[in-house]
Amino acid sequence: MKRSILFILFFSILLLGACTTTAETPAAVSDAAPEVQSEEETEVMAAETVVAETVVAATAVPTATQPAPTEAPTIAPTPEPVETEEPVILGEIVSEDIVVEAADGLELAATFYAADGLENAPAILLLHMLGSNRTIWETVGLVDELTAKGYAVLALDMRGHGETGNAQDWVLAEDDIQRVWHYFVDRPEVDAGRTAVIGASIGSNMALIAAANEPTMRTAILLSPGLVYRGVSTEDRMPDYGERPLLIVASEDDYYSEDSAHKLAETAVGETQVQIYEKAGHGTDMFEPQPDLTPLILDWLATHLGN
Repeated sequence: MKRSILFILFFSILLLGACTTTAETPAAVSDAAPEVQSEEETEVMAAETVVAETVVAATAVPTATQPAPTEAPTIAPTPEPVETEEPVILGEIVSEDIVVEAADGLELAATFYAADGLENAPAILLLHMLGSNRTIWETVGLVDELTAKGYAVLALDMRGHGETGNAQDWVLAEDDIQRVWHYFVDRPEVDAGRTAVIGASIGSNMALIAAANEPTMRTAILLSPGLVYRGVSTEDRMPDYGERPLLIVASEDDYYSEDSAHKLAETAVGETQVQIYEKAGHGTDMFEPQPDLTPLILDWLATHLGN
């Protein structure tokens, strides 16, 4: 019993000593432990942390990809309106039979053709073949084609032909054509600065002579000319024709005219075009087998009369 009491007392003393040592020994303070902060400091640090996190978040979160800006479509400027000439509206084609008095009093018969109301237009004088008359130009369709293009046209019955009558006289005929020409270009329908003459066979010889006598004529078109027909020579008048453009048309089956065409072209000093067909005949007879003859004439006139 006494021994038990002593054992209990000894154990109690040991237990009391252990409790006293634990209370007196402060817990080790870690170097890594943060210092105790005040509530204000804590709030400031919290605010800074929020800002930092916001910055980090703003940096870390990718911005939604914006579509690449596209270039504004280029709008072509509205083109300036192109000024075009108003199309010429031609009136009905009318014809007028006229008479011009020759030096010897002979009445020279001719027909004037033009669109109704036409003014200041380019003008064409037509001279027929030997033994023919002024109506042939209607028959082959050239009058219609010329007037449809806005030309004023005058077809003449040369002395000794058609309604002019009397005897053929090519010396007097040269003066006849001059008189008819001046009547023609004095008409209000005609622009005297834009004129031409077209002849066939001996009419082409007379056409070249008329142009040689009238330097204001811009061009001449010769259908089957000859160096000499009935004493009417062409080669010696080429120097008077000068540098003006010249269109010469002939056919291989009309040997003399073909040869004359080439020789006249050799003596020409201005722009010269020679058109030789294979089998077309002579003079105004070439229109039927050669449908491209009329377009050739129209193109030539358009180029050199500006119509």
